[in-house]
Amino acid sequence: MRYILILSLIFSFVCNTKNSDEDMPLAALAILTTQNLASSIYIYSLGSPLNAAFGNRSTTDTLCANRKSYPTLASRKTGSSAKAFVSYSSFDEIRGFPESYSIPVNIPIRAPNNVIIASNWRDFLDGDLAITLMSANVIRDPTIVRIWTFSTLNGAVNNTLNCGAGTSTVGNGAYWNMSNLIYTSDVQVCSNASSIELLCLSF
Repeated sequence: MRYILILSLIFSFVCNTKNSDEDMPLAALAILTTQNLASSIYIYSLGSPLNAAFGNRSTTDTLCANRKSYPTLASRKTGSSAKAFVSYSSFDEIRGFPESYSIPVNIPIRAPNNVIIASNWRDFLDGDLAITLMSANVIRDPTIVRIWTFSTLNGAVNNTLNCGAGTSTVGNGAYWNMSNLIYTSDVQVCSNASSIELLCLSF
């Protein structure tokens, strides 16, 4: 269906354009390039730190969808779905996103500026990155490289360090430090609202 749409757009261009024939290859390339970029997962941040009482899955996915529509991001990402990069339960954990939310596993992970961060989902989860999230401009503030995940480093939910599954500022929550090509994990009080952020996926 996608290729039919591409061919239809190209045919329409041929029939209706008033430009010279030399413009045709460029128009076709633009369409195909857009199609190619759609075959990627985009990762971006909410843009500011927050405490761990940020809400349940529905709430955080809505935050990610709203952030995705910001003018500085909207034109740079493709995909109709937005998902917060955080684990909530054994039935909703980062490592299970492909099965739970049909996230593709064999396409690149990109920054909003289209820089490839990892070649596929597995490479991204194990920290086998082509570039750090900070260098790719996903994380813009070098003092905020810690991301709430409520997860162990393999993407499984941390059943004891999850701040009441995102509903409480009492206790501690697990986060990942993503400043380097290899991630590390640690814990922080759930009430911390100065140096920990959430990441989002668009696919």
